[in-house]
Amino acid sequence: MNKELFEKIINYSGEKLVLAAVIKTKDSSPRNAGAKMIIYPDGSTYGTIGGGPVEAEIIEESKKLIKTGGSKKLNYNLTNKDIAEHGGICGGNVDIFVEVIDLID
Repeated sequence: MNKELFEKIINYSGEKLVLAAVIKTKDSSPRNAGAKMIIYPDGSTYGTIGGGPVEAEIIEESKKLIKTGGSKKLNYNLTNKDIAEHGGICGGNVDIFVEVIDLID
């Protein structure tokens, strides 16, 4: 998957996209550290960092970040009531790093 993901980045014809990566997990999480996903400016994606409400929030955060630039680390507690109400079945914590990749020199 990593080879294909990086080929998608290299071959992307747009100006900016976001690379999101799971950098740390504790207890039960949808994906392990190292899982990656590309988020394009229109909100479409390639890959997954676990799906569900966390991934949806990462997509929205990434669309904002494309406009402002930079990077950030986001932490999600997958044990709270909100996650359960949205069908989440995990019970841990996950840290996700999102970074804008500017492809224009």
